[in-house]
Amino acid sequence: MKIIGEKKPIVGVTEMYSVIDSDGVLFTNNTNNVTYAWYIFKKYKNGAFVNVTKNNVPKIGQTVPYSLGYNVEYRLDVYKLEKELLSQKDKASFVASYFVTPTKKGSKSEIKKVVLYNKGAKNVDLAGIGNSLTVRVECINMINKQVKVHVWNVENKSESNFINADIKSEPNLMNSRLIDINEKGIGLTQFNVMQLLSPTDSMDLMIGNKKAIGFYVTATYEEQSVTNKTAVVVVSQYQSIADIFENARSMSSYNDIETPAPEKPKEKKCFCNRDFKESDVKELVKFLKGREAIWEGYKNAPCTIDDKSFATLTKELNAMFKKYKINHCAQKLHFLAQACHETDTFTLSEETKSNHASSQSIYKGRGILQLTGVRKNGENYYDLPGPYETYSDYIGINAIRKPQIIAEQIKYCLDSGGWMFSVFKKMPNAPSQAVDRWGIETAGKSLNELALDGDKYLELISALLNGRPKPEAMPNGWNKRKMNYDLLKTGFFNYDFFHNNAKQKTEVTDDVVTYHIYANGEIERHIPKTIKSGYEDKYKYVYHDKDDKKYTICTVKWHATGRKETGKNEGKVMPTHSKIISDEKVSEGQTTRKVIYENGDVAEYGYNKGIYFWNLYKSLKGKIELVKMPNELNYNYSGVVVKYSFSNTQRRYTSPNALAGFIGALAETGFTNIITTGSCFAEGTCFPSVAHVNGKSIDTLYIDRANQTEFITAMNKFGFNDQITGNDGTHTYKGTKNKSDHNDHLHSGFDESKIKLIKQ
Repeated sequence: MKIIGEKKPIVGVTEMYSVIDSDGVLFTNNTNNVTYAWYIFKKYKNGAFVNVTKNNVPKIGQTVPYSLGYNVEYRLDVYKLEKELLSQKDKASFVASYFVTPTKKGSKSEIKKVVLYNKGAKNVDLAGIGNSLTVRVECINMINKQVKVHVWNVENKSESNFINADIKSEPNLMNSRLIDINEKGIGLTQFNVMQLLSPTDSMDLMIGNKKAIGFYVTATYEEQSVTNKTAVVVVSQYQSIADIFENARSMSSYNDIETPAPEKPKEKKCFCNRDFKESDVKELVKFLKGREAIWEGYKNAPCTIDDKSFATLTKELNAMFKKYKINHCAQKLHFLAQACHETDTFTLSEETKSNHASSQSIYKGRGILQLTGVRKNGENYYDLPGPYETYSDYIGINAIRKPQIIAEQIKYCLDSGGWMFSVFKKMPNAPSQAVDRWGIETAGKSLNELALDGDKYLELISALLNGRPKPEAMPNGWNKRKMNYDLLKTGFFNYDFFHNNAKQKTEVTDDVVTYHIYANGEIERHIPKTIKSGYEDKYKYVYHDKDDKKYTICTVKWHATGRKETGKNEGKVMPTHSKIISDEKVSEGQTTRKVIYENGDVAEYGYNKGIYFWNLYKSLKGKIELVKMPNELNYNYSGVVVKYSFSNTQRRYTSPNALAGFIGALAETGFTNIITTGSCFAEGTCFPSVAHVNGKSIDTLYIDRANQTEFITAMNKFGFNDQITGNDGTHTYKGTKNKSDHNDHLHSGFDESKIKLIKQ
């Protein structure tokens, strides 16, 4: 965590200071009873900082105001206050310090003007979701200083009027950044429209649920704030941009302008089994790049490709897609997301020289997916042809003697990428660690085949294509690859609209946090702006069938508890490592005694397979959420069956996300004989298991083999990708890990990243 706020506030001007997490996100809830205490220290001439907090009573909150009156240095110290689980006393831990030096008001530096516009458009006040918006700031006496610009959005609330930001609606801050002021007193920056839209807004614009959203800009420097409420209006692709209004620059009169009736939209088609037009490729490039430019290279790294026209790029792209059967939108989406990362959106056709050994090699990365050689034993450089030789044999060229042909001839630049995506790069066959991790259904598949599963294997495709810096890390270039994928999926392919019934899926529950579980395996957690009174501690679970009909399965209570470390078997000796504050006999399935320690640890005593022993579950920092699973679920309506019962266990709590996945698998199969041996207890412990802590796994007893195979597949589809079965042959299943202590039950560990969070 760190502190943000103005480091050089103006004397006497109130500024806000906040604690944010490591990703730069302001926390939005207080689920874990955490708050923050702020103390202020003043620096004296001897260099010492003295506590000047009024009455030594700190300011409390994640964001607090300060107005400083002396032109000296101050230090803000922040402590996190967290309620202890049992005593409910505040436990304080130091977070960070922040140094602030107030300054007197300047008389010369001044922001004169700020404007937001769609540069290069016939009407600079209109834009689509694929455009970039330019901010221009004009200043006096501010050379080499920085101005902060803030872009706000205001929605169109009416079918016939565009909103006036002064009157109609409360604005929402969508993005901010610092920009440098040059020697001419000008500062320039660009925002991609997709960076300014929430996921819901972007989808609503694309499918026509909203006609337009307006954006305006503010520039700030020290105590100055200059706002230009002349808006740029981002218009739905389902509306005729040219006919919306004639003079968009008269923002003050937007309320009086009648919007002409929109043209009837032309029937739109997805990109499955059809060619790109040249205009499509131009749109894609401009959407990601902000301009229609390809193969332009860089100042110190020119692009040597033989044909730099959009027409030829379009022709060869379509030919390659057909040749290698990259036909479905999902396959094209995956391919282009990777290609745009490797080529910097068609800027270069080969790897530029850098500190990476591959870039200094004979067979360096070339082509749209960076065909790269292999290392000689004991050497850093990729000077053995490897894939170059394999591709040469496949296509009938000599890329071993002339490797540059892959970068210089556009035909082979693109064709080599299609070959890598559909022929060369594949998952290994089983048995292998990779197949154990990702599931037997991935064995032997090419990237093109994996792409058909949509979002599911994006990480895997990225790793197979370009590796990982270390085994436990995300793939090389992951953030950019993921960003390209998300942007293209939403803003160019409009994928969910054509393939995932997006019109229905954009609905958000109004009054309670709700899990939407879709028949295709996707799960969304929708968080409303306000929660209905009485439902603050409840989550609702809704299943959507293949026709997107909705079924409310259940509503359950949740609570927060301390996170636990994987348990440890302590044998028959009760742990005494910390002061005991509670020691009770219990009757919780196989657990007969529970001990709670002052430091938050929990020890549980009981039996398993006739043997009595203690398990110790140590407390970790942070809180988790657990839900109480219904004691018996027996939902049966209109063909949707969601049914399970418990064995003799009281481990009837689990992660809210895992319950959503479990419901999805039950609905997928419709089986009525699923018996679960549970997940965890209310404290996040899980006797006799040591691995079920924090509700991250759910166990079920075996059923007949044919149905069990189907159930394992369904659990994997809905996010349980860490599955363990027995090793006795009878209860051994492909695509799972096999252990002797799982001959009587299936263990399914849930992948929390399966859940897509949607905030209203």
